[in-house]
Amino acid sequence: MNVLRHITCHSSIYWQHPAAILKLQDAEVDLEELFTGEGNNPDIVRISEHHLSVNELCTFSMIEYNMTTGFSWHIYKNGGVCILVKDNILYQVLDFSSFSIDRIFEACAIKITINKVKLCIMCLYRAPDGDLNQLIEQLDAMLQHLW
Repeated sequence: MNVLRHITCHSSIYWQHPAAILKLQDAEVDLEELFTGEGNNPDIVRISEHHLSVNELCTFSMIEYNMTTGFSWHIYKNGGVCILVKDNILYQVLDFSSFSIDRIFEACAIKITINKVKLCIMCLYRAPDGDLNQLIEQLDAMLQHLW
């Protein structure tokens, strides 16, 4: 049996790149509306460019989901990545804070086990005007850290 197919038949991962989440309350409403339709009940939600501050990200919540980890820009506004998982899923946060650099490379990750298969779920983002060489260096260092 194809392991990936087996995982995806019983679990789902959703990626959302909102144009901009400018207000925390609006973010909760907009994202929760994505999951109200039939078949739209992902186990894991990855969000890039959430535009939330560090404080807003810490208090961000969605019904039935836990905010597991994330990154917000420290110097600039906008950007950011995060991962949410269903309340019933156990996870382990991987600390990638030392690899993320504002406007260059944003990363967060968790480890989970679904259907007896261990997975590393990452959410990565690169600002279009970021330094490509720095991005490659940071990504390489992060992947070596995982290995």
